[in-house]
Amino acid sequence: MSTASYQDAVHSDPEIEDLLRRIYQLHVKDMDFRLHGSAYEQLLHRLGDPHLRLPKVIHVAGTNGKGSVIAFAASVLQEHGYSCHIYTSPHLIDFNERIIVSGSRVSDEVLKAALKKVWGEISDLSVTFFEFTTALAFMLFAEHDADYVLLETGCGGRLDSTNIVPDPILTIITSIGYDHMHILGDTIEKIASEKAGIMKRGVPCVVSPQIYADKVFSVFKQKSQELNAKMVEAQAAPDDMTLGLSGGHQRENAGTALKALELILDNFDFSKARKGLEKAFWPGRLDCLYESNGNEVWFDAAHNAEGASVLARECQVWRSNDPEMHVIAVVGLAASKAAKAYVAELLGSVDHIYFVDNHHPHAPQTAAALYESLGLSEQEKARISVSKIETVINDIFVNNTTENARLLCCGSLYLYKPVIDAVDELRRR
Repeated sequence: MSTASYQDAVHSDPEIEDLLRRIYQLHVKDMDFRLHGSAYEQLLHRLGDPHLRLPKVIHVAGTNGKGSVIAFAASVLQEHGYSCHIYTSPHLIDFNERIIVSGSRVSDEVLKAALKKVWGEISDLSVTFFEFTTALAFMLFAEHDADYVLLETGCGGRLDSTNIVPDPILTIITSIGYDHMHILGDTIEKIASEKAGIMKRGVPCVVSPQIYADKVFSVFKQKSQELNAKMVEAQAAPDDMTLGLSGGHQRENAGTALKALELILDNFDFSKARKGLEKAFWPGRLDCLYESNGNEVWFDAAHNAEGASVLARECQVWRSNDPEMHVIAVVGLAASKAAKAYVAELLGSVDHIYFVDNHHPHAPQTAAALYESLGLSEQEKARISVSKIETVINDIFVNNTTENARLLCCGSLYLYKPVIDAVDELRRR
């Protein structure tokens, strides 16, 4: 198993860590697999077909914003008195984050028993890591009471393991952008078509505001007509609504969650919705992790050019509010990402960019490799360096090299733990 995969499997419970290390080594295959008639479907059948025994499912696909929409929706549902199961990926610190059972992170005891049970059923089945974990989540959701399941796709939609659920009460498609192109296609229309694969006959679909609106909505409207599935275009939440997640782009995600719940809740209460949006929390999304003596460390999981564009706009807002602020980006990208477009989006809105290593499980990339791959001009080299997360943070917070600095660490969820570790070290000083 790769070093990165091992890090993903790290857990405070040694037995769970051993089980996770095993499932991270499961069969890997291309994305042209079948959902039906597959080893994955056989596994589900051995587990009692839990995907057919779930509470009301809200299925969410998209390139950017899936987790934030789910966070807003879960918080609003909770304010209305409903409980939720939630399935998201990947995790930031430990695997338990991926599976929320009846509103609470799955406990170590329950997770361990579930891992053992599913592992005991796959000896002759070639299933992937994500198929294993999705089946495990479905099993837990079927065994525990809740009113709703908020179900996030892993990649794409049409062929995603989560898409085996036959009868969601609602589907949601968030913002579409250029990502996972080696799997989903090399045009925005192809990517949108894969995401639209979660639409179901007669089931309404709420669609977030889109960057590539003309191309994306053309695909979605055609699909919705084929399936007689009502398509509803969401609008950004009003400016007077306080949101628990930072960034102007979160208004679109909040508006998507609002529209979705307005459609399905008979007792939808706008005042409760306001409270839910205000209380929403989703770690790693424009998240301030540390502050000391006027300097701050922020983190955002944006990992594609569209996400970088959103971050660039936020950096511009920060600097307009405080022209003396030094905005410094710490960027680590997977080798599979379109690095040149990502960096180009950020470069005009920050003072300096530091490249750092990214230990992605499938496409790791060192800071040096990222730097060399871009063919930087001399002018760009003056504003881009290779470093380490701990070094950049220590220079500012320990060695006091810069005042009034805001560090924005971004590019991958796999940077979150090393950033947290560096911040924790600062707190221990």
